[in-house]
Amino acid sequence: MGAPPIPPAGPGGAPALFPSITRPPQARFGSTDLNPPAPLYIGREDLLFLRVWSIADGRITIFARVLLPDGTIVPQRFQATGNAGTSRVLTNFRFQITEGFLLDLTVTTTGNARRGSEFVQVYLGRGIAADFVPVALLISDYITISNSLAWPGGIIRSSVEGPGNLRSIAGTNPAAGVEITETVPTNARWRFLGMLANLVTDATVANRVVSLQFDDGATAYARNEAVGAQAASLTRAYSFSPVGFSHVASGAVLEIATPYNLMLLQAHRLVTNTTNLQAGDDWGAPQYLVEEWIEE
Repeated sequence: MGAPPIPPAGPGGAPALFPSITRPPQARFGSTDLNPPAPLYIGREDLLFLRVWSIADGRITIFARVLLPDGTIVPQRFQATGNAGTSRVLTNFRFQITEGFLLDLTVTTTGNARRGSEFVQVYLGRGIAADFVPVALLISDYITISNSLAWPGGIIRSSVEGPGNLRSIAGTNPAAGVEITETVPTNARWRFLGMLANLVTDATVANRVVSLQFDDGATAYARNEAVGAQAASLTRAYSFSPVGFSHVASGAVLEIATPYNLMLLQAHRLVTNTTNLQAGDDWGAPQYLVEEWIEE
């Protein structure tokens, strides 16, 4: 049996010391009169303010832990009264929270919220909704049924940052002789991804040429036209998409290329513009796909 290996030399060639298994550690940690582990102190006049913009109709709940001056940790739970709503209108809630050091805070929701459909902000501040004075912004992001928001450690985001909510929307069926018109709702932002709609022409002899117009509610800023015409007494499907190019895909389908990465703000519109549209011509209800964000 050989001799044990010699440890490498220390500084200046001196033999290195063997590690000691009995020597106590150099540092000591206090067990009394500890500094608080949280930097945020909640005063008696401070409140938690919850702000919600939603189309998901979820119920928001806040869970918090507060360290009292005597060292006791108090868990707290706050729940918004009623659901957050479905119209993207700002809803405000405020909660009285215990005085002490805020250790952490988590926000959850119920319902079918997906990213882009329920935007949440949590502030620490004073006052009421009309004259609220923010002290600290703790949370600002979209919440989902499977992804809670937390402080500390969360990311502060605006409502138009990151991916939005993919929505397949059944549009309004216009009356005969009337064009399709779809409007971006209040407090929403859309990225247009595609639309499909059918046009049935009456027996009046005329060639109809279809285009899709994008406007701000009054003034058009983009218009894309089909390369083929539709005659009388026919049914044709029109596919509007920001990929490819305008062409006749088949005898019954016409594809119209639209601007790529087109963003639409609230009150902006998608409007068909049909040359020689007759009183008996009938557009069906469009089906369209958009990526949607809430504009807070």
